[in-house]
Amino acid sequence: MQAAAMAADYLRLIQVFAQSTGSRQLFSAPAVDRPIVSFPLGDGEHMAHFVYDVSMSKRVLSESIHFVQDHFLDRLLADCDPIRVRWVQLFVEQSPDFLDGPSHTRMRKVFKASIDRYAASVSGRPVEEIADVMARGLETPGVTALAMAKSILRMRFAQILQAELKREIVLDDALLFGPEIFTHSIRIKTSIYALNEATDRFVQEFVAPDQQLDSDFMLPLLSLFYMASTPILASCVAILNQAPAAEGRCGGDDFINFKMAPTNYVVREAARDVDLLGTPISKGDKLYVMLFASTGCPFTAEQTLPFGHGKHLCPGADLSQLIVRQCLAATAQIPADRWGSLMPSTLQQGRGSAFLAFEDRR
Repeated sequence: MQAAAMAADYLRLIQVFAQSTGSRQLFSAPAVDRPIVSFPLGDGEHMAHFVYDVSMSKRVLSESIHFVQDHFLDRLLADCDPIRVRWVQLFVEQSPDFLDGPSHTRMRKVFKASIDRYAASVSGRPVEEIADVMARGLETPGVTALAMAKSILRMRFAQILQAELKREIVLDDALLFGPEIFTHSIRIKTSIYALNEATDRFVQEFVAPDQQLDSDFMLPLLSLFYMASTPILASCVAILNQAPAAEGRCGGDDFINFKMAPTNYVVREAARDVDLLGTPISKGDKLYVMLFASTGCPFTAEQTLPFGHGKHLCPGADLSQLIVRQCLAATAQIPADRWGSLMPSTLQQGRGSAFLAFEDRR
């Protein structure tokens, strides 16, 4: 009975996500007539609340005492083979994205130190390296914005990892652009196994045994694959899609500041009963907090929360902005008449992902 209720909840959540995040555009989201939409979960005791108003989203993300990190992956991992989820389990248990209180504060400091090193390893790299990837890509018939963006990230992430691991790195796309595990999906268990398997191949080949045992070293490294690559990739694809148009190439702040909100939503759980602008929230309720305004109008800088808000603000914001800034600068080094051979990639529709995503339609 409980399993059936959980399955029904999953299907209902997937449907709502497909209607909201699955129909958004790059710089706008469909209008929702209420700031918060709620429906009961299958256990009959709790509700799911979809928060569409940015000011309300800010409040939820700011009040970390009232609204704590959701741990739906913990419950899912408990039903998995522990050997087959080792790295994902480590990340979910100890990453600051899923922690509150003193443990969150400590891990934020660990992540900051590591991500500052990652940024330093590529901040001095010449933008011409990215421009060269673009130029070579434009010589390939039928090259797409998504394929080119993947080549750019593959290079920059390999450079970060080479600086960290002190050896040449070959990145597997199954890891760098692997399955996304933070969205409710009927295939999520399969996705977790696949992501962990790709992680294990990388770790066994490139990470020294003593580093593998050091969670403070491993966790920020895992975050590159699990949390950073997808939103950075989406931002770079968006830049490349607009590169052929002069007006697109001049609108850099939209991308550097991530006004397109490459992360669609984050999830919180109510830690106590609270009133949220007239909506009663009960302890244990789930809140799906959108990071953009669902008004039907183009986003402004005040209508998106691209890195979240409050104490759980994305620790990789500076690194993400650095890579996006380099990608944008590189487009200016390519003559305008060269961009005609680039095939734009299509924003995915009808899929309720936690992240903005593009695809190549054939």
